[in-house]
Amino acid sequence: MIENFYRKLFGVDLNFTEILAFYRYEDNDSNFMTMHKTKGTGIESVLVVLDEFNWTN
Repeated sequence: MIENFYRKLFGVDLNFTEILAFYRYEDNDSNFMTMHKTKGTGIESVLVVLDEFNWTN
């Protein structure tokens, strides 16, 4: 499983812009944020980003 992750990470299908966007998100230098258990009446829309890397079958 980890080999597949690294193969995709360093493969030709991954664009540099995607890597840069990820690091900007990780450094809180992005328009996106993670909010856990905060969906309330003040938030009209929610975007869910799923990462299947750590999922089990």
